[in-house]
Amino acid sequence: MRIWPFKPRTPMVESLQWATDIIFTKTSEQRIGLRLQPRRVFNFSHTLSDEVANYSRVLTRNAQGDSGFLVPDWTQTQSVGAISAGSGVVIPVDLSTVDFGTQALIWESESRNEAVTITLGAGNVTADVANTYANAQIMPLWPGSSPEGLNMSRLGAGNNNLAMGFILSESSDISASTYPQYRGHDVLTDCPVLGGSTFDETTAFSLSGFDNVVGNNVYLRARDLINQVQQMRWHVFERASIYALRQWLHSRKGRLKAFWLSSRARDLEPVSFSGTTLTVFNDVLTRPAPFDVEVVIDGASEYRQVTAAASGATIDSRATVDLTLDSALTGTEIDRISMFYCVRFDSDRVDLEHAAAAGVVVQVPVREVPVP
Repeated sequence: MRIWPFKPRTPMVESLQWATDIIFTKTSEQRIGLRLQPRRVFNFSHTLSDEVANYSRVLTRNAQGDSGFLVPDWTQTQSVGAISAGSGVVIPVDLSTVDFGTQALIWESESRNEAVTITLGAGNVTADVANTYANAQIMPLWPGSSPEGLNMSRLGAGNNNLAMGFILSESSDISASTYPQYRGHDVLTDCPVLGGSTFDETTAFSLSGFDNVVGNNVYLRARDLINQVQQMRWHVFERASIYALRQWLHSRKGRLKAFWLSSRARDLEPVSFSGTTLTVFNDVLTRPAPFDVEVVIDGASEYRQVTAAASGATIDSRATVDLTLDSALTGTEIDRISMFYCVRFDSDRVDLEHAAAAGVVVQVPVREVPVP
C-alpha cells in the first residue's frame, strides 16, 4: 500500500457515515443500526507544483493498481520534534486526544516520511524508525481506497489544484459520553449556537395530498407525530474539546441513539412554584401534558416531566396554568423555563470541517422522536 504524503489545505472535511434503517409508524418509529462503527471519509485538497503533482499522479496509478493507500489522519496530528533512527524508539504522544490503530505516519515533509508499526504505552508509542527527523509530526495511518481517484486542475505559474477523496477501510469506535442522564438518555448541556449563527427550526406534520385536478387539494395527516427538525452547530477549538465532541458523535451511531435537547429559550413565563406544582402564565402554553421542561433555577438546570396541567388563578388580568411535575423543584428563583425535547440526529452523515487555527465546525440536523 502506498502512503499519500501530501499535507492537505484547510478547511478539510472529514465525514462520519453510518447506516440506520428506520421503520415509521403513525405514532412511533423503530431504528436499527446497520453500521455501528462509522465509515470515515476524508476529502483532501492540495496545491502542488508540476513536479510534485506528477508524483501524485504516478502514486495514484501505482496505488490503485496495487492494494490501495495508507491515508494519514491529519485531523489528529501531533508535533513530536526530533526523532532519531533506531529500534524500539519511544515517542512521547498525548494518547488522551487521539485514536491510533496499529500504524502511524512519522512526517516531516512530502519527501521525508515513513509508516511505522506502533505499540501504545503510557503517554507514548514505541516504533522502529528508519530515518532521523529534526522536526517531525506523528499521526494515525489507516488503510483506505479512493474510488473516484485524483482530480487535478492546472493553474498558471506551474501550480496545480488537486482533490482526492479517501474511504478508510478501518476505523476505531471511540464512543464515549460525559453528559448527564435524564430518563435514560444523554442531556446535551452545551449550547451548539454561536454568535453570528442561528438555531434554525422547522415544525410541520407529514401530510399526504390528494388532488383530482379540478377541485381543491385534500390533505391527510400521514403520521400523528409532528416533524420538528432543528439545525445544530458546534464550533470547537481546544484539542481535548474536539476529541470529546468526536467521542460523543460516535456514541450517537448516526440516527440510532436519542438524546435530550433544550430549546434554551424562555418558552414559559414563571409565576411561582411550590412542591410539585409549577405555575406559569398561560399566554402561549401550546403543548398538552405530558411533556418535559428544563427549569434553570438559581443558575442550575433541573429536568422535569409535566404530568398534568390545569387552569390556575388570574393574575393581573392574565390567565395562568398549574403544571404538575413528576418531582419537586429545588432552589429559590427561576431564571428560565425551556421546552425539553427527546431528539436524534436526522442524518447518518456528519461532516467535520477542520481548519488550521480555526478549530472544528460540525453542523447536523436533529429530529424530535418519542422517548425510547
